[in-house]
Amino acid sequence: MSPRPFAHLLPAEAILWAAWLAQQGRRAEEFRYDVRVGRGRPVPAGTPENIARDWTLLTQQRIDALEVRDGVPTLYEISPRGSRAAFGAIELYRDLYRQTFNYEGRVQLVLVVGEIRPDFLEVAELRGIQVFIVRPEE
Repeated sequence: MSPRPFAHLLPAEAILWAAWLAQQGRRAEEFRYDVRVGRGRPVPAGTPENIARDWTLLTQQRIDALEVRDGVPTLYEISPRGSRAAFGAIELYRDLYRQTFNYEGRVQLVLVVGEIRPDFLEVAELRGIQVFIVRPEE
């Protein structure tokens, strides 16, 4: 792991994730981080191979955290606010995960958030997205 824990996350996200791990009694090593999915943006014509490879890596979507338990992947999106962007990201990542890894089975979705609107929480429940509201200062 990086000298700064969860270097792929923004500072506020890293604080939430560390608090969630502690609250759940989980270890950071149980997860894969910054999992790249999708094809990324098209590589401009004439781009040298080594740069094209980096271009793809830099433009792919990245899942914050991934856990596979008993063959079932769980995708985690970590966000201080359970916003529309967080919802859109986790659902996009599910579809890109299936496409990238040629996976047709069930994929569990989890939002780890600092706060969320009640109507967003209701929609998450309807869509089968598990939501953990974490308050690191508690």
